[in-house]
Amino acid sequence: DTAYSRDLDQTIFYSDYGVTQSDSICCREQLYDVHAKANEKGYKVFADYGAKYYIASVGRSVIINTDVEWGNAQFTIDDSEVTPDKRGNWIFTLLERTDLAYNIDTIKTLDRNMTNLGVTFPQSSIVTFYDDKSTHYVRYGGNADNGQSKRDSVVVDKNGNIDMDAPLMWDFDNITLISVLPIEEETRYISGGIFTTIANQAPSEYTYYARGLKINRSNTVLCGMKHYITGEGPTGAPYNGFLSINNCAYVTVKNCIFTGHKTYQSPTTAMGSYDIGMANAISVFFIDCYQANDINDSKYWGVSGTNYCKNFVYDSCILSRFDAHAGVYNAKIINSHVVHFRIIGGGTLVLENSTIYNNLLISLREDYGATWNGDVYIDGLTLKSSFETTLVSIFKVFYTNHYFGYTCYLPQKIE
Repeated sequence: DTAYSRDLDQTIFYSDYGVTQSDSICCREQLYDVHAKANEKGYKVFADYGAKYYIASVGRSVIINTDVEWGNAQFTIDDSEVTPDKRGNWIFTLLERTDLAYNIDTIKTLDRNMTNLGVTFPQSSIVTFYDDKSTHYVRYGGNADNGQSKRDSVVVDKNGNIDMDAPLMWDFDNITLISVLPIEEETRYISGGIFTTIANQAPSEYTYYARGLKINRSNTVLCGMKHYITGEGPTGAPYNGFLSINNCAYVTVKNCIFTGHKTYQSPTTAMGSYDIGMANAISVFFIDCYQANDINDSKYWGVSGTNYCKNFVYDSCILSRFDAHAGVYNAKIINSHVVHFRIIGGGTLVLENSTIYNNLLISLREDYGATWNGDVYIDGLTLKSSFETTLVSIFKVFYTNHYFGYTCYLPQKIE
């Protein structure tokens, strides 16, 4: 396979460093050592063609800082006996240079309509603002909580110009912290890999598992990865994503396969278990991705959940859920098939040339205030109800007098 032609001065193969190919012997520490060597030398890493690797609960998170080609190699991730102290231990982490992050205190207030921060930066960066004296997203209902400190993130260039595909969502009168994370300019590519998770057998409680690939790096392309799930039993703790995208910008996920997780019941509510999770992510694009199991099968939980995201796009995807808990600003579904579409937030919402398999088109989440502070554009949509009902709705909106931490809006324009 020409994709595996070697240039020994620039690449490392797993077999070059003795990574064990086995269905039962864990190779996680060996993987850690190989990628540490590759990170040190800037080498691209290749899995061996047709290889099989086994990963159990023990070992450190494998840090990736170079391009990776997993090809058709198969990875079994065995969560069946993961101990509680290991359930949050990501298998692979694609890491931004967080040691380059720093704080500034030169901005005192923000206007959500501003296009420039009035401050210069050494390079393009993600700038995150916090107001610890204000609280947002005070959740209502079965999973009620006390909310989070007010926050907002933008991408800026060297001159402080804000990327207006993801502008400020809030005004700030009292900024308590400003964090700056420089964006590395080089694009990192992660390709291939067939991953199968043997699901955990833990009690059905809110002890979330994180046992996959975490992307914490801007300017990243993930292509051709496949994730499957086996071994789901009568009980299981939820997952917050096999793929997790956090604190980064400009990430493209294309030609990938994800799998919906079995829904389990806690004493009070059904528990959300995701295969895709995102938080504080800006300009993330899912292209030509689909789900391995039936998106209309109700025994599986919706495939994705997000918080604090901006400019989030599904393009030519077949995925069961597009969900925004703690807000999304600017979102788009085009040429896609989706079952559950539940959001709050603002900016521009675009639904185009797609099919929604539900008895309602757009559900504005009542547990976060059913708010959309912006415009909605709908064109070429098909609504296919999968429920026996006479009630079909374009918008589902439900309000209470609960205080969510912000003013709640209906869309200014629906076209």
